[in-house]
Amino acid sequence: MQPFLKKALDKESCKKFIQKNISETTNILDDFDKLKDQGGFVLAPRKSYENYTVYAVGRTNSGNAKLLFNYNPNPFPAKSFISAYVATRVLVSTLIHELIHLTKDGGSDWELAERFYKSGLDKKPPPKIEDYAPGGDKSKLTPELIYKFAADSSSYWDKHLDSACLPTDEEFKQWWQNWGLEK
Repeated sequence: MQPFLKKALDKESCKKFIQKNISETTNILDDFDKLKDQGGFVLAPRKSYENYTVYAVGRTNSGNAKLLFNYNPNPFPAKSFISAYVATRVLVSTLIHELIHLTKDGGSDWELAERFYKSGLDKKPPPKIEDYAPGGDKSKLTPELIYKFAADSSSYWDKHLDSACLPTDEEFKQWWQNWGLEK
């Protein structure tokens, strides 16, 4: 997976996106290597209301970073080239997204959504937790509502990340056919 990750992160638009919105000094590939030496990749159960495949815990600069994968991280059965291609594309996008959370300059989905909104990346304001609370009362927030808020915050900034970092479908098909490696 690392060759695909490297190719995506080497895209000029991705480099600029990360420098502008995360940090000029963040090197996602270094954090990927640190992650392997720290908590690594862990299989974890998911709660019934969660539909994510991976989530980040800790920070690489604190030495406690790990990525938790749910029991079914691949929603696309790899029975064909197209399903394997789609699953690989989703995993590259997810890895970049979650590795950003683990960097010293990362943050929660809400914090990143706020940061991107303030930078002018999006004209529409990000979700607010109050909007998910019944009657605006935060004490009435359930785990399901908090998860919905986090998922919507994630989607808010993730669309910009994918636009900057993922290759076109044609580029990605070529990467996949070559296993992400240069000839």
